[in-house]
Amino acid sequence: RNLVSPFKPLGWVGREGLYVLPHTLDAHAFASFYRFYVGDGASLAGFERPNITARRELVGDRVICGKVSPNCSEPEGYYFSPKCLQNPQDCVEAIMVSPRWAMGIYEQLILNLDLNIVLAYYGDVAHDLVLQRRREGKHTLYYDSFPSRKYAVEGKRTGRISFPVHYEGCS
Repeated sequence: RNLVSPFKPLGWVGREGLYVLPHTLDAHAFASFYRFYVGDGASLAGFERPNITARRELVGDRVICGKVSPNCSEPEGYYFSPKCLQNPQDCVEAIMVSPRWAMGIYEQLILNLDLNIVLAYYGDVAHDLVLQRRREGKHTLYYDSFPSRKYAVEGKRTGRISFPVHYEGCS
């Protein structure tokens, strides 16, 4: 029939994004909404904060950012917005793998929406770190390319952070 269907939203599966663990959604119902990260709510709720020393112990001397992203600093391996540089105690850490994944998207969302989020690039230890924090019951924000079952708990899903929908032209 050679019909072309219009694009439709992808739905839940197959969506890259920032996610929170199931126990976090149980404790903080709005943790999957971007405005939860505008003020100091996530920080006060006990989300993990950036810890350069702890990251260095996990990652070692590996260079993850390199020259890939001008927004990512080495050897720290973090992206701090100007707001989080001024008040790091109000900001929470998002576990990222590499600045090559979704390059610039989350940095721009943090700036545009004035979010208190710091991106921490952990390389190949990122997924193990999310699993460790899940076992420890720590509230964690992390990047994934889809809502992975390995982070879910039986009967409960991970929560994808919902950001405002982008419209071309006037909305």
